[in-house]
Amino acid sequence: MSALSKHHQEEPQSLTLAFRRAAQGDMPRIMEIFRSSFEGQVPPEQYKNYYFTFAQMIENPKYHFNVASLNKKMVGFSIVDNVRERNAAILDVIGVDPTVQGQGLGKALLQEAEKAAANFHKPKLKLEVRENNTSAIGFYKKQGYHPVKVIKNYYMWDGINAIVMEKQVATAAQDNTKKPSRLPFFRR
Repeated sequence: MSALSKHHQEEPQSLTLAFRRAAQGDMPRIMEIFRSSFEGQVPPEQYKNYYFTFAQMIENPKYHFNVASLNKKMVGFSIVDNVRERNAAILDVIGVDPTVQGQGLGKALLQEAEKAAANFHKPKLKLEVRENNTSAIGFYKKQGYHPVKVIKNYYMWDGINAIVMEKQVATAAQDNTKKPSRLPFFRR
């Protein structure tokens, strides 16, 4: 057996995905991920507003502000709002470093957001997505979300409509015997 064929049969390097609550010291990296994830969707002059809003959300226990790290490097984040609606938590933002997109991280962050909604005792998780963001809409549909309404001119800087999507989630009080799906690539 040649060294080359032996090399191709080796096991891939194991990667560890970890989640934790965001801290103020994470803000520079969070904004870096936000900028790269929403490039072309959010005008650069809005970044300062997002920075201050995110910094406030980190300190507020009514928000579940989660960061994801892959082998100790922050690669994504999500924010779940427990305040806006009585019977649903809202996924305000989910951002994934473009260098690791397509590897299951968005799905893992979404599953963590669903757990946060359940822990907030909310039976649904809702989100708004740009009507022209067909890849995100397709992703959310694959995860069991369905559209419930359209909000006209939702995005103030360009007038794009938002599609509101939602999914029923098990609340912490319910007996949820279904095991969460395991990512084939990541080890938690």
